[in-house]
Amino acid sequence: MNWLTVIVHWLHVLLAVTWFGGHIARVMLVEPAVRTLPEESQAAFQRYVERYGTRLFVPVIIGVGITGILRGTVFGPVKSLDVLLGTPYGLTFLAAIAFGLVLAVPTKPEWMNRLHADWVAFLGAFTAMILMHFGL
Repeated sequence: MNWLTVIVHWLHVLLAVTWFGGHIARVMLVEPAVRTLPEESQAAFQRYVERYGTRLFVPVIIGVGITGILRGTVFGPVKSLDVLLGTPYGLTFLAAIAFGLVLAVPTKPEWMNRLHADWVAFLGAFTAMILMHFGL
């Protein structure tokens, strides 16, 4: 067992749990509660979240991306374009990156919001991580 692989994987999971858990908590708990407040309080809360949330989630999102790419390439099976484009793992790895990029973009066009792109991307990235764990 390569301990560096274990450390990179551990960091990737910790950062992903932080990102996904924060996203789920915000969407399912915080935002519905904030919508019950007066508009002035909602605006004040959103300013607070933007200021302090950015300090946490920007490094977390970058960390998830870097450790995920390292986990699939340097410490994983994707060592060539043939593996990336010609194996189930490689295609799942590409899908995970695509879903992660959708999630990482803070402001999306309205059509993506109507399609609930964040939820689709979250479920897609989460599913891809599970599949990759099993080599798919």
